[in-house]
Amino acid sequence: MTNVITVQMLFHFKGEQYDFSAEIQLPLHLGNMTEFYYSLPRRIAERNGVDTYSYMFDMMESSPIEVISAKGYVARFVENGSISMDEFVAACQEVTPEALLADIAEQMKPSSANSLSIEEGLKLAYEIGLSQGAAE
Repeated sequence: MTNVITVQMLFHFKGEQYDFSAEIQLPLHLGNMTEFYYSLPRRIAERNGVDTYSYMFDMMESSPIEVISAKGYVARFVENGSISMDEFVAACQEVTPEALLADIAEQMKPSSANSLSIEEGLKLAYEIGLSQGAAE
């Protein structure tokens, strides 16, 4: 189950406005997003060609980040439009492995638009269990 978000960061530096965005894959286990959250400014900077030892990057670290779109299980968090990264992380903290497994089971139904095979579903369930063990 690949969860991908597109994030956007708007900020001003030296009298100019910058609008950076990046598509970023989320970790499998959504329960502990702290490390991921703090890595976002660096990931956005790298994808937009900003030196992480510059004053511009210092400005980026204190700028708000918005999630403007999402793919995968987390797409339900941005159905009503973009949300702040803080709100998104709070929503992800509520996701349990059981909820992810229920979503996989739902996707395995033949009537589902993106129907998964049994092999794909079992692999995803294994990866979620493995990532939860690594997160604890």
